[in-house]
Amino acid sequence: MIDLVTLGESMALFTARRTGLLRHARDFGLGVGGAESNLAIGVSRMGRRAAWIGRVGADEFGELLRSTLAGEGVDVRGMIVDPEAPTGLMVKSRRTAELVDVRYYRSGSAGSRLRPEDLDLPVLRSARVLHVTGITLAISASAAER
Repeated sequence: MIDLVTLGESMALFTARRTGLLRHARDFGLGVGGAESNLAIGVSRMGRRAAWIGRVGADEFGELLRSTLAGEGVDVRGMIVDPEAPTGLMVKSRRTAELVDVRYYRSGSAGSRLRPEDLDLPVLRSARVLHVTGITLAISASAAER
């Protein structure tokens, strides 16, 4: 039994290391972003079983997502690698000490191509809790299909 299954788009996350306008940033950290992956990792760190279902590109960012989630103990057997679309990107900067700016580059991304037939039904049926955000349903017509 899996305690939590979450599905949707996770992205490669570039975070500017210094405060200021993004156009002046020259140094970035690279990680994983998205509510779905964050929640799955958090649940796994608490000693519970978590699975992530979604699509990533057949690129280095897709591999970053796979290796990060799997390395955190998240079940990624529901991850689909899409050879025709890139993994989505998120760019985060801190314009001032109080103001954070987040930009998403996900139009046409692998994650936006999620469709009903991508869902791993045995994984979904084994879950105690299913987590889906409204973003997943709003990202594309195929992701909102029944």
